[in-house]
This record gives sequence, C-alpha cells and structure tokens, in this order.
Amino acid sequence: MEKVMHFIHKLFPSIGKKTYAQYGEDILIESLCHTIGITSPRYIDIGTHHATNLSNTYLFYSKGSSGICIEPSPDLARAIEHKRPRDIVRAVGVGASSSNEPLPYYVLTAQTMNTFSKEDAEQTINAPQMYGVQRIERIEHIPVIGINDIFQEYKDYLDIVSIDTEGMDEEIVRAIDLATYRPKILCIETVDQDDAHVFQKNLALIEFLKSKGYIVYADTYVNTIFVDKALWREGTTII
Repeated sequence: MEKVMHFIHKLFPSIGKKTYAQYGEDILIESLCHTIGITSPRYIDIGTHHATNLSNTYLFYSKGSSGICIEPSPDLARAIEHKRPRDIVRAVGVGASSSNEPLPYYVLTAQTMNTFSKEDAEQTINAPQMYGVQRIERIEHIPVIGINDIFQEYKDYLDIVSIDTEGMDEEIVRAIDLATYRPKILCIETVDQDDAHVFQKNLALIEFLKSKGYIVYADTYVNTIFVDKALWREGTTII
C-alpha cells in the first residue's frame, strides 16, 4: 500500500495539499514553480482582497515567501497588512496608466465584487441570481497607479503576478510593457460576464498573451495560468 500511495502522489502531487485559492490555482502555480526552478517565489498580487481567503499568493507567504499586495480598499488593505506583515501592502488601484486624480471605486455589499468599473458594478447588481442581492454601499475615491509604474517600482517581484480587478483585467494586461517587464508566471481572471449575465471565456486575452510568448499552463475556467515560453522550454520535466 505504501508503494501504491507513493506512486499516486507522484502522479498527482496536489492530493491532500491545502489551497487558499478559489480553485486550487496556488497549488498549480506551486507545481509550475517547481518545474521551472523557482524555489522561493516573489509575487505581485493585484486585487488581493483578503489576506488568506480566495488568495492566489497566501500559500507562498505561508511557506516563507513575500511580495506586494495591492488592494484598493483601505479597510481590506489594513487587514492584509496585519495578517501578512512581511508583505508590502499598497492601498491603491492599478490601471493601464497612472491617474492624476483619485478615481471612483464602487464598494459593493460583497466586497469580493468591488470595482473601479461602474459598468461591472451595475452588471453585478442586476444579476442577483448569480451574486445574491447586491448594492453599491458607497463610492470611495482611490489613487490609481499604472501597471508599468508598479512593475518598475517592484521589478524584483515578477516571479508570480496575479491579477483580479473585476472588470479591468484585460485593459491592464494589454497595457503591460512585456518587452521590459516580463513576469515569469501570470495568473489572470479570464471569464467575463456578458450583457445577458452569462459567463464567457475571454479567448481574445488568452490569445494576446500567447502572441507575446506565453503558454497556457493550466486553466480553472475562472483563471488562466500562463508561463513564459522561454522558461518552460528550459525546464519541462514534469515527473
């Protein structure tokens, strides 16, 4: 039996592992890090929301890594800072470019749905069958920093970049100067809600990153995990 279990765990190393992410994205990323030789990954988590719950990066923090957590809500940012003191926590938004003035940030009943996109907030409110009864609790005005300015400031943290900004992911990703700032691993939310409140896979965003030299390592439908093709070619031993 011991030999059988060893064989099973060799084939399926994630069995029995704890995940903090929505659909085990952190375990998939950890396996990918092992494959391409990243032993202590540093990360930038854009749209962190919560220190541990639904987190793509807390698994790495729990194992001694550190990184940058960016969460626009000041209240949530303070909670993350308390729980993850090794991380640098920024209570700002991230956009395609920096804004000269703070932008309206829509705080919804379920703060997982907070967004800078008024259209996205209204779609959420109009789809109670998906999200329950939601309303805009308040509108805050939050500074927004361009994605390339973030990467310039924290260029040593580009092992893993997780982006979940409720409606602005594609705009941000397409703005990245990938010739200058090249994350090794990207975890991006790649489902959008259409006007009929049906989730659709954002195939255009996936194809865009593939055209920039990334390959799809894994997809949980909600999120897609990409890896720089050059790194994958250097270390493709899976088992």
